[in-house]
Amino acid sequence: MSNQIFFDFGNSRVKAWLCRHGEVLSRFNIPHQMAMEELIPALPADFKKAVDFIGVASVLDDDSNNAFARVAFMTWAVSPQWANSQKEFAGVYNGYADPRLLGVDRWVNVIAVSDRPCCCVVSCGTALAIDFVADRRHCGGFILPGYTMQLNALIHGTKRVRPDEGKTIELAPGVSTTEAVHRGIVIGLVGAVEKAISDFEKAEGRACSLVLTGGEAGKLGPHLSVSHDIIPELLLVGLQRYFGCAMST
Repeated sequence: MSNQIFFDFGNSRVKAWLCRHGEVLSRFNIPHQMAMEELIPALPADFKKAVDFIGVASVLDDDSNNAFARVAFMTWAVSPQWANSQKEFAGVYNGYADPRLLGVDRWVNVIAVSDRPCCCVVSCGTALAIDFVADRRHCGGFILPGYTMQLNALIHGTKRVRPDEGKTIELAPGVSTTEAVHRGIVIGLVGAVEKAISDFEKAEGRACSLVLTGGEAGKLGPHLSVSHDIIPELLLVGLQRYFGCAMST
């Protein structure tokens, strides 16, 4: 293979890497609010050159995925290959009773961190997904509304809670509605992550490393008492591994 493109279609953003022999040549990251026919013109020029392979992880519906497959073939004359959740991949085992029901985004993130002996991977996006991996086995996880979804729920579900756009820089009790809302959401998410890790470490009898990814990771990271790594494009790392295109390290 020479050039490859890897796409991560999330609920609210689309990210992509243009790679050659595992090396990332160019990156693309925008809010996902456009029709698939509008996506290709929005790509940087480097992405529109000839490629040999297109790998995709998508949580979108079938209509959107089929539309992308059509425009991708029209643009590159290459049919995209789709990542899917499965019972086992390269010695990594899915913890779901029905492996197909584990979101492909979570599964690919699990693959990305599977070399760590015991790891919690937290995807901070539209939803906050907490997944545990121990000895290359997915051990289950939790899903709860993410930062923006919780904020929107408060705005649309109440009559008088109308916070301004806020920047959470501390978690002291808020002395305005804006502070109380933004800090309250963050402290709830931080508490969920730390409680989940604490309980898992007790069950495993060992320490668990923590990896944050996703667009909202920067809101949580500064307030966690647990040491952690932030890898914003972790899913694309896992997608390279899934399709066997990662560089040997």
